[in-house]
Amino acid sequence: MGQLLGRVLPLAFMAAVSPTIFLATVVLLTRSRPVFRAGIFTIGTAIPLLAIGVLVGVAFRSMTLDSKSTLSASIDVAAGTVLVLAAAFTALRPARPREDKPPSDPRPLLGFLGGVALMATNFSTLLPFTVAVKDIALSDAGQTAEITTFALAVVIVLIPAWVPLAMTVVVPSGSEVLLGRLRTFLDRYGKWFMVGVLGLIGIYLLVRGLPALI
Repeated sequence: MGQLLGRVLPLAFMAAVSPTIFLATVVLLTRSRPVFRAGIFTIGTAIPLLAIGVLVGVAFRSMTLDSKSTLSASIDVAAGTVLVLAAAFTALRPARPREDKPPSDPRPLLGFLGGVALMATNFSTLLPFTVAVKDIALSDAGQTAEITTFALAVVIVLIPAWVPLAMTVVVPSGSEVLLGRLRTFLDRYGKWFMVGVLGLIGIYLLVRGLPALI
């Protein structure tokens, strides 16, 4: 199980770096019934991850491969290439100023669906998470270890959603200041922050996958 965690956890933590999910959670925490709304949103963000776990798990379970196979390495390289290109595209694209929209209190169902939609379109999270699920599915660590590793990966990837929520519940006064500062930082440097994140994950996957293809 230790070897499996060594492959999966770095990808899970990289996938967890999601300013989009974090900013959406912080906005919901400024609305009425903040804990309830942010909680529903967090549940929504988990749905695409669980769907990927089922789909990728079933797909790779049917193959007689292991995590060191050529196909596995090819997936790593393909995902890494896409992320490096995305980093370059993000760096060249002009930064868009944030538009302050008037406060609104969307229905909880819309918050849930918004969480599903944001995560389902957040490929900087989904690509490394999918690679992590692929590694879990191709491992021979045993069913219990694989389920435990997958659950841990989901919890880690959802850090941008549940950590601000937990902070608001535990220390409501102090969390408001800290989350506000983090939001200001992302508003100012979010573009280059994402360039670094995408590039780092992409290079990591390329370095991990290329040796098996050479």
